[in-house]
Amino acid sequence: MNIKQQANEVVNRFEEKFETKYSEKIRTELVHMLVGLANEFPASRPDNGAALIMMERGRQIKEEGWSSSHDDLHTKGELVQAAIAYAYIGSDFNLASNKSILIEIIWPWDAKFWKPKKNRIRNLVRAGALIAAEIDRLQRLEIASGK
Repeated sequence: MNIKQQANEVVNRFEEKFETKYSEKIRTELVHMLVGLANEFPASRPDNGAALIMMERGRQIKEEGWSSSHDDLHTKGELVQAAIAYAYIGSDFNLASNKSILIEIIWPWDAKFWKPKKNRIRNLVRAGALIAAEIDRLQRLEIASGK
């Protein structure tokens, strides 16, 4: 996916999040601005860890349905446990020999939800997105409690 396609995806996500539809003129301008920012600030491109994690979190919400309200149900550290499992698989250890141990000891949910990839970066990105989800959940708790 090139920078312009990624910018279009960002605009699509904003439209979904804010339940709005931009005119073609505004959409074109937003894409143009995002492409300019991506070129000016390479760290904003999804070829770095933070951007990849942000995109994965968006994918989890959009494609998997793991919304904020769903995340709020996980109050016993499950999101962190899942992140640990993906981070462990993203380390240098052999996927095949450690999979059953992770599912039995660390993985907090049913085994059917355990979907590691062979690509280490992909697993680390999933771990980061789960940590981001837990941070968001904790921040919502702080706001709700007035802290």
